[in-house]
Amino acid sequence: MYAKFDNSDFFNPNNIQGKLDREKYANIAVTNLIDDINNNVVNVGFLDATNTTAARRAKMIEKVHNSINARIMIMEVQCNDDRLLNFNINGKAHNLDYKEKNYLSSISDFKLRSEHYYKIYEPITTEELKSYPISMYLKVVNGGEFLENSLVDEEFQEEEIFDKIRAFEMDYFESEGKRYYEAVDAFYGISNQLK
Repeated sequence: MYAKFDNSDFFNPNNIQGKLDREKYANIAVTNLIDDINNNVVNVGFLDATNTTAARRAKMIEKVHNSINARIMIMEVQCNDDRLLNFNINGKAHNLDYKEKNYLSSISDFKLRSEHYYKIYEPITTEELKSYPISMYLKVVNGGEFLENSLVDEEFQEEEIFDKIRAFEMDYFESEGKRYYEAVDAFYGISNQLK
């Protein structure tokens, strides 16, 4: 199921119907994830979403925890570098939400969408993490410029998957971050030539 969100007002926290719809879509996504894991369609699932509030995160984690006998990990991805944010927003102007829309108006609309996110954004805290039945927390900032790992469940450290996650973390900048920064540099190189 794909819904088209080509207007930032859908993400406005004052938009009551938009809030109800966002919750509905979040529930559909987590239900599909749970079904896929329980039916052996996948053995690893990602709930990729902008879970900006502690209440939303708690709801999603509780639903997964009560439905699946599995390890839960939170991976928080942040970007707070204006240069990188501008590059990321440029990319968003080409996604399906803005298909057949004007490029500049798409960028402007996505910037408004981001402002709506920040109005309600609640950073993840240590206290919040302690309240969840999770095995691990990994934070990636600015394309791997900074990584923070918090192991919540000590037993998880003995499992093979932990070693794979640690290898991913240790190699992240080399395998992903460098390529991302090269794309950012190329974007700005092209942008500078157009001026």
